[in-house]
Amino acid sequence: MTFAQPHQLFGALPLSAILLLTACSGGGGNSGGSSSPAPDTTVPAVSGTLTPNTFTFEGGVATLTVSATDAGTVATTSATVGGTPVTLTQTGSTWTGSVAIPGNGSTTGASATLTVNLRATDLAGNAGVASVAATVTAADAPPAF
Repeated sequence: MTFAQPHQLFGALPLSAILLLTACSGGGGNSGGSSSPAPDTTVPAVSGTLTPNTFTFEGGVATLTVSATDAGTVATTSATVGGTPVTLTQTGSTWTGSVAIPGNGSTTGASATLTVNLRATDLAGNAGVASVAATVTAADAPPAF
């Protein structure tokens, strides 16, 4: 069996070009054909706390703390009470704001619950949701005469 000499196969190519030609398979290491990343379909994780979360019948003001994280970037974070936005201030992956807790005018002695809805959206448009609640106790019933 006779082997061809390198100069017969590659003509007058310099040695560096020969090494490049023989080392490159042309596939780029990805046998799947596509090199674009998979689309982001993961929703951000969002959670929150109200401090305090229990109030007497007069109501009061609670501090809302919201945490939002995502494998990519959290683009927006919001909180609403009955559809009304809560103003949030961001520090890192935490947002804080104040929530006015209305008094409980119940005449039946039932406690009231106020729900704060939380939402975090990433750059791909995926949205994570959660909620936190505060309880407002009712006033004591007036004494019977």
